[in-house]
Formats: sequence, structure tokens, C-alpha cells
Amino acid sequence: MHASLAAALLAALLPLQALAQTLGATACRELRQRRNQLASEAMQAELALVIATRRRLCPQQEALAEQANAGTLAAAAGSGADQAGQADGPKAAPPQLDYEAYLQCRRQAEQQLRRSRAVLHTNLNGFSFYTLSGARLARSADAVQQRLNEGCEPPAAAAGAAASRSAR
Repeated sequence: MHASLAAALLAALLPLQALAQTLGATACRELRQRRNQLASEAMQAELALVIATRRRLCPQQEALAEQANAGTLAAAAGSGADQAGQADGPKAAPPQLDYEAYLQCRRQAEQQLRRSRAVLHTNLNGFSFYTLSGARLARSADAVQQRLNEGCEPPAAAAGAAASRSAR
């Protein structure tokens, strides 16, 4: 008698367990999205600082790098502006980016930041944050990551577990 009662109780609870796992997956997905958003905003704050430093140290190289990046983005988008410009006739080639000089500029900017600013936060991935907003956002992203580590399976593991449950 007890075995049949236990079986009936188990059969009743299994759908509730599946519902709880679905809610957990939704909560984990929302936490991952929140962590990614915070980390992205934190990195944007740091990138703004590094770019400003490079513009001050080597404005010509930074301007050429920005032009090269804009040209790459326009070409990838299939910009019609390039085709219209070709109809006007040949134009002088813009100055070319000296990649060695630009890499040296980037190194100088990073070294200057390390010497002139205190690291306000180092995130779980080892990235240093020098700005107040970047450090604040990175701390928040790290806190969300800690919650993910404590209560959620990694995305690949969760997908594998869901697949094995559905195969049963």
C-alpha cells in the first residue's frame, strides 16, 4: 500500500519539479542577460578612457585607426557611398595606418593608465577597471556572476540536462 501511495505522490510531484526547473532556467537566463549587460557597460566605460588617452598621446594614429575602422564597417555594410565616389574619378588615397606605430601607441596608453591611475576593481576574469563607473558596473556584474555560479548550471550543461530529460 505504501509503495502505491509513494508512486502516486511521485507522479503528482514530477510535473511540479519540471515547472520549478523551467522557472529556474528562466531566472538563470535573465541573470545571464543582466550580467552581460552590466559587463558590456563596464567595458564601454573603460574603452572610453583608453580611447581618450590614445587620442591625447598619439592623435594622428588614433584618428587613422578610427577612419580605418569606419571604412571597414562601411564596406561590411555594403555602403553605396563608395560606388558613388568612384564615379567622380580617382581620389587621393588617405594616409595609411601604420599598425606598428598604432600598437606602440596602444601600449603607451595602457602603461600610462597603469602608472597614473589606481585600479579600482579587478573583475572575476582579471580585467582591471580604472573608472568609477566601470568599476561599479563590473562589481555588479561580478555579483550577478556569483549568483549564477551558486544557483545555475552553465548554459551548455543546462541544455544537455534538458535534452536528457526530454529523451526519457
